[in-house]
Amino acid sequence: MQPDNRAGPGYFDTPVRTERLQLLLYLARNAIEPVYLRAPAGAGKTRLVERLHDQLAADLAIVRLDLSEPVKPIAGIVQQLGLPPEAADDWPQQLMAGLADRPLLVIVDSADALDASCLKVLAPLSQAGARLLLVGQGGGAGDLQVQYVDLPPLTAEESAAFLRAAAGGSVGAVTDELANQAHALAGGWPGRLLEALGSLVAPGQAARPPVGPEPVQVAAEQSEREQPAPQQPAPRQPEPFALEPLPSEAEQAETRTSQPARYAPAPSQPAAPEP
Repeated sequence: MQPDNRAGPGYFDTPVRTERLQLLLYLARNAIEPVYLRAPAGAGKTRLVERLHDQLAADLAIVRLDLSEPVKPIAGIVQQLGLPPEAADDWPQQLMAGLADRPLLVIVDSADALDASCLKVLAPLSQAGARLLLVGQGGGAGDLQVQYVDLPPLTAEESAAFLRAAAGGSVGAVTDELANQAHALAGGWPGRLLEALGSLVAPGQAARPPVGPEPVQVAAEQSEREQPAPQQPAPRQPEPFALEPLPSEAEQAETRTSQPARYAPAPSQPAAPEP
């Protein structure tokens, strides 16, 4: 399946990421054990999960828990599903009964922060037939038997295409050299590519974590402005000249008498004697 980069702002697709998305779509519908989408920070996991959510929303009841902030998992799940508070009783049987056989997918962002209390909520859900998708850097699964799906970095060519796509109208400022340097610094991870480009364009300035493609466009525009303008040859100035004064009538007469005649008269021939 070919990548589709028309999916929306901020999403960059590649053949490998398209394959990972198709795998996650299959597992979200069919896997019995929890699935763990594993990659470092800045790898593009959030964007990929958003696409997954969009493609599954019509078929599954989906709940997202973000453990980067304090959260009460049971109350959060019940509230997002629009069920009455009684759905939290006899966990999770009342909850699953309230879904009327509609499949449930629980997506847990920042899964590295999972603790024992959260695992006590999620493990019975998985055993009751709910699908679990953990998203993180690989930690927090505890005793859960999970199936890992690793999200690989971009290749050098994909990194250059990603930076140019994010640069928008300033695409010409992302040169091959600049893209290769950013790829080497970032290791091909999209979020780090944005930071690396900013640090290369503005040395000595700390790169701020990117929110979207805007930092790349700003950095590219700055790089374009900093490129020296081509040197134009200076216009040739005309050499100054002075008018010489005209000679007086006396000087002109003297010049005519001192110069030899250009055409001398022919010498006279002696007259022939008469017979």
